[in-house]
Amino acid sequence: MIPVAAVVAAIALAAPWVSRENRARYAADIAAAAPNVVVANAMVATAVTESDFRPAIERCECKDDECDRDANGHAQAVGLFQLHWYHFNGHTAEEICGSNRLGAELVARTLSGLAARVGGDMSEALRVYVGTSVRREDPRVKRRLELFDLLMGVHPDA
Repeated sequence: MIPVAAVVAAIALAAPWVSRENRARYAADIAAAAPNVVVANAMVATAVTESDFRPAIERCECKDDECDRDANGHAQAVGLFQLHWYHFNGHTAEEICGSNRLGAELVARTLSGLAARVGGDMSEALRVYVGTSVRREDPRVKRRLELFDLLMGVHPDA
C-alpha cells in the first residue's frame, strides 16, 4: 500500500478545491486500491478529469448533462472515476455509487489492466480509458495526461 499522505498531496496539487476532509477520504481509498504510485497518480488524474472529485458525482447524483447519458437519459458512467459497465467486474452501479472504495478498487484494476495491454505505458492506458478511438489531442485526454505528468514529476523515480 502506498502512503495515504502521498495521495493526499497528489490530490491537493491536482485538485486544490477539494476539502481537507474529502481529500483524506479519497486518498485513503486510492492508497488502499492502488498497487503503486503510478496507478495512484493515474487514478487522481482520472478523478479530476472525470468528476472534479465532486461528492455528488461520487454518489451518482448526476445532473442531466453528466455521467455520459445515453439516448434515453440513463447514466452510463458512475462514481468519481466515471466507470462504465464493462469495468464493473460483476458489481452493480448501486454498489459502486455506495462505495468509493469499491470504485477505487475497480479503476485501479482497470488502469493496471489497460497499461498491461499497451506495454506498460500508463499514458496510453489513460487515453484508452477515455475511449479506444479517442486521440491524445482530445481535450479530455490532454488534460488527464498533463495532470498525470505533473503528478509523476513529484515522484520521478516511481
